[in-house]
Amino acid sequence: MRYFFRRIIFAVFSGAYFPFKRFFARREIAVLMYHSIADDGWFFSVSPREFERQIAYLSKQYHAVTLTHIADFLEGKKSLLPRSVAVTFDDGYRNFLTDALPVLEKYHVPATLFVCAGTMDAHEVGNTLPVLSSDELRRVAGSGLVTIGSHAVTHRKLTRLNLDEVRNEVSSSRVLLAGQTGHAIDFFAYPKGSMNESVRHMVQAAGYRGAVSTIQRLAETRGSLYAIPRIQIDARTNFFEFRAKLTVVANWYEALWRLFR
Repeated sequence: MRYFFRRIIFAVFSGAYFPFKRFFARREIAVLMYHSIADDGWFFSVSPREFERQIAYLSKQYHAVTLTHIADFLEGKKSLLPRSVAVTFDDGYRNFLTDALPVLEKYHVPATLFVCAGTMDAHEVGNTLPVLSSDELRRVAGSGLVTIGSHAVTHRKLTRLNLDEVRNEVSSSRVLLAGQTGHAIDFFAYPKGSMNESVRHMVQAAGYRGAVSTIQRLAETRGSLYAIPRIQIDARTNFFEFRAKLTVVANWYEALWRLFR
């Protein structure tokens, strides 16, 4: 029922947006959040067919950029073209290599993949999907199209841990992943979006350039580098809703959701 009303709200907001979209275009810089690409029925799995449809649309209608470009934009160092979008993935499932990367390469769309440096607890992530091996992770990192970021060590909610545990999850993962991939790890993704001011400060102190959240809004100039918003794309995101989520409609929906919560 919840997702039925979500679609109705997106439809209403879209009806108010699309006739006037030319007035909003310059504000629309989106960072997308994916998890898994598979036909397995998991809520966070997008089907391979739908994923290709989405990426093909992005390649034709939007300007695909990296998280580094987004960070430059947030700092006011770089202007991005209207309708710019960055693609990110959380957790590092093996189907990123088999089902996502070939599509990204086909349409020349860069992405950031956030992986855990240690063993993820299946209870924490809610599934038993296979994750990338060390060799597979190095193959992805060497693709020239994918940037590897840290998703901590164990995927535990950081706000539930003591400060020493948080420091280990944040700092150790950066060092371990740099050793595995041979590349500097500049961005962090909070497991399950769990963060507070202390956690954000630790991420910054660990040397990351920025961190992504699960706040579902568009990115805005002068926004926080350590709470970069992302738009969730999941199994229930149909193509109409996908198109709407790339626009200021995402902000309107998020504001309404916060009001009712």
